Amino acid sequence: MAIKRYLADPALYGSVQVIAIIDGQRPAVRLAETPFHVQGGGQKADRGTIGGVDVTDVRQSSDGGIDHLVTDTSGLEVGRTYSFAVDPEWRNLNANYHSAGHLLAAVCESRFPGIFAAAGHQFPGEARVDFCVEAAQPSTVDDLMGASNAIEAAVCAEIAKALPIAIVGDPFVDRSCQVGDFPVIACGGTHAISTADIGKFSIRSIKRKGPLIRVGYELI
Repeated sequence: MAIKRYLADPALYGSVQVIAIIDGQRPAVRLAETPFHVQGGGQKADRGTIGGVDVTDVRQSSDGGIDHLVTDTSGLEVGRTYSFAVDPEWRNLNANYHSAGHLLAAVCESRFPGIFAAAGHQFPGEARVDFCVEAAQPSTVDDLMGASNAIEAAVCAEIAKALPIAIVGDPFVDRSCQVGDFPVIACGGTHAISTADIGKFSIRSIKRKGPLIRVGYELI
């Protein structure tokens, strides 16, 4: 099983060893260690290059391997080491959306007793956090449904404080993320260094989805 190097090292450039090449309609390469974030946990995969070949997506395979989908495999050989580059703008965009999702969850959980973040989806253009509200009082649920402006203002205020965003724990065993002094949450994604990096935040919508309330957001 490939080591997810990015869990411990956010380096965008360096070298990697190719351990397998998969040809076909969706050509892919596998690496001994990958610096590319694998799509999952609600976050898009990294993009970039390996040996000058474009990496368009990175997915976990059903056999436990990590497939780096590439435009072609010509020029790549098993056993050889190649330079890699992770697209910094794409990494930062997705890291900022991911960090914003954690901050949104933390702000809402602290303001509305009894709710908790159940899931997150941080794809640009469709980002959201789903909150379970079954344990909350009906009045609290009503307050959350009508608090779009208040939540947006509260998140923006925390962004303006330039809170540190830290990765804590063993990156390969119990990796977690902490925004400022908010509670630690288990996480395997990439993140901004500070809330100041997130940029301008806005609430897109707040909708009821059965036992969940879905809060959609955007970064501008």
